[in-house]
Amino acid sequence: MAKYKALFINFYGTLVWEDENILQIVFRNIQVNSRRECSLQEIGTYWWQSLSRLLLDSYGSAYQSQRQLAWECLAETLIYFDSFSRPDDLLALQYANWEQPNLYEDARRFVEQARQSYPVYILSNTDRADIEAALRLHDLQVDGVITSEDVRAYKPRPEMFRCALDQFGVKREDVLHIGDSLSGDVGGATNVGIDTVWLNRKNKLGRFPHTRFICSDLFQLSSYLLQA
Repeated sequence: MAKYKALFINFYGTLVWEDENILQIVFRNIQVNSRRECSLQEIGTYWWQSLSRLLLDSYGSAYQSQRQLAWECLAETLIYFDSFSRPDDLLALQYANWEQPNLYEDARRFVEQARQSYPVYILSNTDRADIEAALRLHDLQVDGVITSEDVRAYKPRPEMFRCALDQFGVKREDVLHIGDSLSGDVGGATNVGIDTVWLNRKNKLGRFPHTRFICSDLFQLSSYLLQA
């Protein structure tokens, strides 16, 4: 690992569980309470397209927090599928998961071992209060955190990566970024000249040019870093 002097690492989907299971409950509730026929796949696709558009448009003076975007995305989805589900109930499920996510079994060991050699910084598309609550819950120690709320922009936009380089005093060629999102983490970091690792926990199809390493868990990544 002599080539690198610091690690940037994503949080949700990389160190802790993403909210896919919660979203399936949300989509099922929307479907049951919909006045029109629709599949879970249709609901999920519409919800994701809505959220993706909102994320891309949310930066600078037009920035909205993750919780604001979750509300707007859900409202659009409920209207589209003519569902009378209660938005507050559904959002409460998501909020609870952001504050109290399950930790992947390989996460603590990876972070603790990595910090013996170099600083570990988290870069996350989230609201700061949520990630701070999750870090406290799991007593997970890192050397710094930057969120979308801090930079008023979401990955894969460059603001978060550039802010992290500046704030933590490292050069892009000295950093390795690790994340589960091929577009947000791998694509976003690569586009500002940072080497990347794609953590493909769910064996998704896809690739991105110049990715340094692809692994299915952090145990594999530990072995790779020891050899780097």
